[in-house]
Amino acid sequence: MITPLLVHSNYSFFFGAIPPRLLAAEAARLGYGSIALSDRDGVYGIPVFLEAVRDEGLRGMVGAEISYEGGSCLLLAKDRRGFSSLSRLLTARKAGDARKAGDTHAVKARACAGNTPGNDELCERSGIARRLEADAEGLIALSDDPLLLSVWRGRADRRALLRRSAPRSWKRLLASGVPPAAAAEVSFLRKEDREVQRLLIAIGRRATVWDVADGELSSPLALLDEPDLVAKAYAEIPEAIEGNEAVTDACRFHDLFEGWLFPAWPSDHPGGSLGLLRDLVMAGARAKKGALSPELAARIDYELGIIGEKGFADYFLIARDIIRRASRI
Repeated sequence: MITPLLVHSNYSFFFGAIPPRLLAAEAARLGYGSIALSDRDGVYGIPVFLEAVRDEGLRGMVGAEISYEGGSCLLLAKDRRGFSSLSRLLTARKAGDARKAGDTHAVKARACAGNTPGNDELCERSGIARRLEADAEGLIALSDDPLLLSVWRGRADRRALLRRSAPRSWKRLLASGVPPAAAAEVSFLRKEDREVQRLLIAIGRRATVWDVADGELSSPLALLDEPDLVAKAYAEIPEAIEGNEAVTDACRFHDLFEGWLFPAWPSDHPGGSLGLLRDLVMAGARAKKGALSPELAARIDYELGIIGEKGFADYFLIARDIIRRASRI
């Protein structure tokens, strides 16, 4: 079955329009077995997304779309090493680290000295290509950028990204010599969401919706349709569907906290670490507020319930101890 790989949620700030939980629920309703989340330049929505797909009985895939002037590159984590590589790449870009990210003015000045301003875009893409080759362990990289494809030929875990919304580019992408994969891209659940995206882009630019051209929006075809309907769009390119299935099978990283261990807080409290945390919170609240109102008590119970459900009571106790000690240093 085909899997949506290039998927934007409302964690693609000022661009995406779909809450992750609605995305997971609709994917399950349509009969998908797996779906990726690959927001633009960040993984902020991954925790809620993974929880949502797990609740819906789906397998989630972790990724991000690295965007830049003139194109983008989709990165999907095969394993925990891949998630670490993805995090480093995103951090380097956000930090504006010219040496690591390869796309800031410092790199442009070195690599493009004497070039005209119009060549900045090419230098940015070249820098991203170099960074990917230097630090992409555990990642599958997909793009429809000709420059990236020209250096990916013959490389493992590299794919030409065939967008359902851009069939006119498929011939060129297939001729690149890089194995293809269907993007099955998703930016909307409903056709009306496209106007929501226009509004978000306008807000991000501090402009009006009339200033946002149709060409700046995702294609009207970037809808979460039924799997068979999406696969039908790629019927003449079976290798693209095979590539999509291969990528889906390879990307098995789906739990941020799987196997992670956090030190347990030593406590002989009958309620364990959560019971101790509750006593400390209630004592602190009474010291500040006196008698607790029913509303405040209910709020405390709600938040402690979440902490207990996530298993973070020990974390809060250890953080409290660090802060108490730090105040005396």
